[in-house]
Amino acid sequence: MKKIQRFFIWVLGLFLIILSLGGFANGDNLVATLCFVAGLLILPPVFKRLFHKKQNQTNTTSSTKTISKETLNEKISFDDVFKISTENTGKNEMTTTLGFENETKLLPYLEQNERENQDAIKNFNYIPQQVIAQAIQTCESIYIMYSTKNFDTLKGRSEFVKIKLNYLNLASHHKRYIADVQTALDQYKIMYYDRIPTEVQITSLIKPNEFDFPEFYCQCLIQSFEKFYEEQNKQISFLKREDAIKNRRENIMDTIREFQLNIPIEAISFSEVNHQLETIYQKVYEDTFGFPL
Repeated sequence: MKKIQRFFIWVLGLFLIILSLGGFANGDNLVATLCFVAGLLILPPVFKRLFHKKQNQTNTTSSTKTISKETLNEKISFDDVFKISTENTGKNEMTTTLGFENETKLLPYLEQNERENQDAIKNFNYIPQQVIAQAIQTCESIYIMYSTKNFDTLKGRSEFVKIKLNYLNLASHHKRYIADVQTALDQYKIMYYDRIPTEVQITSLIKPNEFDFPEFYCQCLIQSFEKFYEEQNKQISFLKREDAIKNRRENIMDTIREFQLNIPIEAISFSEVNHQLETIYQKVYEDTFGFPL
């Protein structure tokens, strides 16, 4: 029974740590830090070391302080703490693994991120007109991400939106932020009278720190590919030469692999979307070469 409980505790702890990676990637350091700390503390080795004995707790505290002092002036990067490896397994499937590069730097890394986040909030220069402009640009780019069938456009806009969300996250701590967001939404509706702001757009502005951007990007990826795939199939139906059809299908397969490499690992639907793309890949492969992968 204890082994089963220990197993589920490990699963829960690692899940919280992995879930918080999306927060760090998008600048949502406060929520991400809470998830990281919660996941870390319930891991059996950490819990035992911190709480099993008073002596261990004292030793851990002093050790943490020593590490923190040593690394206070040292910039710790994500790659210093974690390692993410991706490899191809059988049948052209990809496996992504998350592990520690140096687990002794985890707590200093979290402390560093929290310090940087608090400093950024404290030093943020709030300019109402700039906040309104950034909010409108965020709405525009989210609309493009959700509607485009071009992968390069989607990828470029995703990087742009991440920058905007980080800015809005800092601005959201100001007392007049909500009023300026409402102004931005009103102006957006005037500029694009045929577009009603979606729940996704509104949420990204009202609560940028809680907006699940990795999951949104994941859904945009599959939607964009489906539009691309539908267009390619229509064009293939008009082709007469076998070599032209083969080249077009091979291009589809290459595009699928590119999409798969860009699925955010921290997205809730990572496995589902990856499976959808893999299923289409195998179908196109069989249609192209006449036998299954």
